[in-house]
Amino acid sequence: MIEYDHVSYSANRQEILREITLKVEPGKCVLLVGPNGSGKSTLIKLGLGLLKPTSGTVSVCGGNPYSSKETRRKIGFIMDSDVLDVLLTGRENLEFFYELYNGSRPDSGFINSVLERVGLSEEAGKKAGQYSKGMRKRLEIGRLLLYHPEAVFLDEPFSGLDSGGKELLAGVVRELKNNGAAVVMVSHEAEFALGLADRVVLIVGGRVLAHFSPEEFSNAYVVSGPDAEKLGGIKFGPKSVILISRAGVDGLINACREKGITLEEVMPLMKAIRREG
Repeated sequence: MIEYDHVSYSANRQEILREITLKVEPGKCVLLVGPNGSGKSTLIKLGLGLLKPTSGTVSVCGGNPYSSKETRRKIGFIMDSDVLDVLLTGRENLEFFYELYNGSRPDSGFINSVLERVGLSEEAGKKAGQYSKGMRKRLEIGRLLLYHPEAVFLDEPFSGLDSGGKELLAGVVRELKNNGAAVVMVSHEAEFALGLADRVVLIVGGRVLAHFSPEEFSNAYVVSGPDAEKLGGIKFGPKSVILISRAGVDGLINACREKGITLEEVMPLMKAIRREG
């Protein structure tokens, strides 16, 4: 279980997160989306215990990740910038992290099986500093296979991976969910991320603006124009709202014309988020 209860966070006199309340049940995945700078990565760092909330509480697996080492041992993660030791080989990195999380030396056969699964058997003897970004990300996927995390935080985990690597990661995340892990993910790779998500949470300006099912998010559009608010929906900007529609862009435009509502633009929500970022 991952819980954020009225969490706010400020740094350098700037409020980054405001009253965030979010719960992720075991075996479920929540995908965080929003423009760059909206606070998504900060929310993940709070869950990892790298930051302390200014107010509110963060609970992971029933403990405080900021103050409890035992709680942090139950957490798995992949960050946009990795935490590998560049002076150790791929094998040595996995051995180090296995001992860190499990408190004992790993069986060499087990490490070999992990290296084979992530496609790094032939590169296991090379130092991680010689790895490409995609290889380093594969090694981090291997790190998730060393133990049984109860909570997992993923910040742009598909970045740097080829299609095979993305499929590998998606399969590992599904396994973690099936084993009861609660997962929080930030990703712009909608094709893969939505296939893993049970819920999508839109964060704008440090606040939770809306919750969607993956299907709703796939059919969410930002409609802009002087009369946009007459359409209802979720307010996204001064002259724009978010609407859920299976009719697509053309269908929304035609529906608005029939109602005499003037529009300036209609685009998928994910595209609008990328443009804002």
